[in-house]
Amino acid sequence: MRKRLKNKFINGLFLFFCFIVLLIPMRAMTGGCKMISSNQVMEIASTAIKNHQYHDKPGDIVVERKKEEYQVTFDFVIPNDGGNKWADYVIELLIDAKSGKVLKMEDKGISAISKRIFPDARWKSFISGKRAYEVSLNAIKGYENYDITGRLTIELKQDVYHVTFPLMKAGESGSRSADYAKQIWVDAQSGKVLKIRAAS
Repeated sequence: MRKRLKNKFINGLFLFFCFIVLLIPMRAMTGGCKMISSNQVMEIASTAIKNHQYHDKPGDIVVERKKEEYQVTFDFVIPNDGGNKWADYVIELLIDAKSGKVLKMEDKGISAISKRIFPDARWKSFISGKRAYEVSLNAIKGYENYDITGRLTIELKQDVYHVTFPLMKAGESGSRSADYAKQIWVDAQSGKVLKIRAAS
């Protein structure tokens, strides 16, 4: 009886030891906390700049994870030179990839005269990049087979937004026939989805 109890104790101790040995490196790799998604970061960044005068203007947005932080770049298109030209107005944020805390927000102002060419004055009524992202997210609801912590881009090309969701990481399911998992084209004026492209 004592021998049986002793064996159970030893086996239990061994299993506990194996659990600890596996847990420590796993927590070291993840910091004991999961990374938040690029979608969550988009919401955090948008909230952080909601009081800025250009927060709802059209333009590009890039969300990209760099190790323990996400970098979010807003590149707004604003009128310049009396409205005869356009300029790029940039705001950058650094966000903790685990806690979601805004670590830094830098208003870089006008970075350069924009080389964008719009078909006519309709650009003044264009929806924001954030709105185009929301439309795209709704369009692929239920088919979110992309890397949720990968590089997310919203790019304004003339009068159409290209919202690009990244491929899954190597080793996960997903195609490699394109450089993105899904790309949604959104009319910059009406906000309607024009095309949904997916890696096949």
